[in-house]
Amino acid sequence: MRYGALRSDAGPATGPASSCMERKGGSRMVSVYEVRIGNRYIATPCFAFPTDGEITLEVSHVVRFARVQRDITQYLSGVPVTNDWLAKAGFVFSTAYAGSVHFELATLKSFMLMQGMGSPPWRISMHNAYARFYSQSQGMLYVHQLQDAYQSLMGEPLPLPPAP
Repeated sequence: MRYGALRSDAGPATGPASSCMERKGGSRMVSVYEVRIGNRYIATPCFAFPTDGEITLEVSHVVRFARVQRDITQYLSGVPVTNDWLAKAGFVFSTAYAGSVHFELATLKSFMLMQGMGSPPWRISMHNAYARFYSQSQGMLYVHQLQDAYQSLMGEPLPLPPAP
C-alpha cells in the first residue's frame, strides 16, 4: 500500500512516535477513508499534535506519521456537529414542520441541513424534503463529514470558525 501513514496495519513505532498518548475512551476513531487534508478533527497529543483538541489536518501531520510508519487514524476522532459549531461557521437557524413533525434547519448560502428537533444526525435537505432523504443517508455527526459534503455539493470549502 502506498499510503503507509494511513494504514491500520502500519508497523511498530520507533523514536519520537513512542511518546504518543492513547486516544481517549469513548471517542470514535476516524476511518482511513475519512482522512482529508484541511478537515477538522480532534487530535490526541503526540509527536505530530503537541496538544489535544481541535485541529485542521495539514500535510505536515501526515508526513510526520509516514516517517515513523504510524497509523494517523489512531490519533484522530471526529468533532461533533453541534448547533454552536454550526453558528460559528455562519449557519442560520430556523424551524419547519412536516405534518406533526418539527424540524430544525441550518442554512449557509444555498446549503441546507435538517434534523428532527434536537435529534442528530444532520442531513442535507432540499426544499424541506427531510422525509425523502431520511432513509437514504446516514447523516452527518462529525464536522469532517459536513466539510466533505459541503465541498462536494458547493464546489468550495466550508467556511471554518477558528480552531479553539
